[in-house]
Amino acid sequence: MQVCPAWRGPVGRSGFKKQSGCAQAIYVFRCVIDHYANSGSTVNVCAIDVSKAFDKMNHYGLFIKLMKRHIPDNLLLLLESWFAIGMTCVKWHNVWSRWFRLSCGIRQGGVLSPSLFPIYIDSLVERSDMWIWLLLAPYLH
Repeated sequence: MQVCPAWRGPVGRSGFKKQSGCAQAIYVFRCVIDHYANSGSTVNVCAIDVSKAFDKMNHYGLFIKLMKRHIPDNLLLLLESWFAIGMTCVKWHNVWSRWFRLSCGIRQGGVLSPSLFPIYIDSLVERSDMWIWLLLAPYLH
């Protein structure tokens, strides 16, 4: 299967890729910290909790980011239509709520979600990439 270049993420990111995951990211993170700590440097870490990011993703923000990546118009229109008809309801015990429109978020477990989520947060990650690459430099040889 050929992937549209606009869907490809930057090289070096480990999320949502085959043969890569949380364990590998934690291992590399730990190696970087150990390297600098063992050389006597102070290590400061900043973590961002994105646990609700799938639920809070702004659809229009995603569409703008897809347009900046030059996603074909017909695909963008398809995604806009797909998000526009998103509905859900809540089940609590044996009682179902009324159906309501999803105004934000993407489906966890959806086939496109692992591709759309990195596109949405890419600008945040790009801002931090400079620091990440500086930290990883000793391991890239």
